[in-house]
Amino acid sequence: MCLQFGENVKNNIVELVNSKKCLVFDFDGVILDSVGIKTDAFAALYAKFGADVVTKVVAHHEKNGGVSRFKKFRHYHWKFLDKHLSNAEIEALNNEFSDLVLDKILTAKEIKGVFAFIEDKISSGKLCVINSATPEDELISIMNQRNFTKYFQSILGSPLTKLENLEKIKAQFKCEYSDMVFFGDAVSDFKAAHKAGVDFVGLGVKGGILGGSKYRCSLISDFDEIC
Repeated sequence: MCLQFGENVKNNIVELVNSKKCLVFDFDGVILDSVGIKTDAFAALYAKFGADVVTKVVAHHEKNGGVSRFKKFRHYHWKFLDKHLSNAEIEALNNEFSDLVLDKILTAKEIKGVFAFIEDKISSGKLCVINSATPEDELISIMNQRNFTKYFQSILGSPLTKLENLEKIKAQFKCEYSDMVFFGDAVSDFKAAHKAGVDFVGLGVKGGILGGSKYRCSLISDFDEIC
């Protein structure tokens, strides 16, 4: 089962991280406290279709954090509205979604302790990489505007999946999966790490969605717990 935080878990995570070459971070919920911003954006985007659709969209989104918004648009329109989306329609939805979230993302709070943790690990020679489901060009723009790019050797987003991005990191930095640890807050993060054989640390208030017994990972609420 997932290991809740405690002194033994802290020591184990610190030891695990110190043994790795490459630290991989999801973005929303791991670098920034921005998960709720995107939940609100999905709700606003589908509000015109009625409260029942919004409830279904929000429930699915919250259970499937870290999945590309493009996949979600297709799923929601087909499953809840009986409509297939064209590529042009998906791009229009994406633009509307980006407009809803951008200003709020640019002012969202950082996850507690994250950059103190990253700065410490960079000083000890670790590579730090972003692996997110946010569209890569949008992600890089946000990182530039927040002055975060200086911390990361690579910033990877969609359309590649998180598993494909792990493969890209492996090739780019000539490291093995055993050289990595992935910090994530969503089941999709855990599954990508598990499939690749990458060690995983879950972020969230004492586990959040990763607190179920089937997800075998260490859990922390924020990075202050392991600094």
